[in-house]
Amino acid sequence: MSDFALLASYYNFSHEYIIQMPHSMFLSYIKQCHEKELKKSEEGREYLDKARRYLNPRKDADLSAIRAITGYTTSKAEGGDN
Repeated sequence: MSDFALLASYYNFSHEYIIQMPHSMFLSYIKQCHEKELKKSEEGREYLDKARRYLNPRKDADLSAIRAITGYTTSKAEGGDN
């Protein structure tokens, strides 16, 4: 019921209208309301930034950055019996 109250307060929807709207539209409005609430605080904005990064990860790894951090090189060790 808190989602109903949130929609009613943000968009001035009646409870009857909210009950009759399609589920996908209801979820979309709820998502927008929660994002608006999170954007009001610095912590909420940081959370949204992290969530966007997790939802849209890079497809290709930056190998030069990984090698710089770990010290990994592509040269073979001398004297190995491979």
